[in-house]
Amino acid sequence: MQTFPITTAGGTLIRAFELEHAYITIHDIATVLTSTEGVSHVRRRRRARDIRLEFSYHDRPFVVWEPHGDIGRFWIGPENADGFGDEVMTLKTRFDAFRPRLPRLLYGHLMTSWIFTHPFKKRHSRRARLLARIE
Repeated sequence: MQTFPITTAGGTLIRAFELEHAYITIHDIATVLTSTEGVSHVRRRRRARDIRLEFSYHDRPFVVWEPHGDIGRFWIGPENADGFGDEVMTLKTRFDAFRPRLPRLLYGHLMTSWIFTHPFKKRHSRRARLLARIE
């Protein structure tokens, strides 16, 4: 699975990483986390709108966060700013090795494909050009 690293300002350390949620569900994320050595206390947060899962990794609090406004990705990283580095890289490697089940893979390809998304973008740009000509 493709992951998207979020690095520090210098670009040397991975602070967190993101996953496209078209290819993975919260249940799959929880399954990968529980099978990872050093992860404990994986629990779903139903009351919080943006934070979907909480877990401990080597006794440090981490979260799975879906930013408000739904950018299409889950953010996985430490709850506070002091817990990044090799630990986040280990988690990222686990998710790099994850392969979604076939129905989810097909759904992800459909939702992120150029053929599916391009006509909507193209129509929007035509509408913008027409409105610009009228004004």
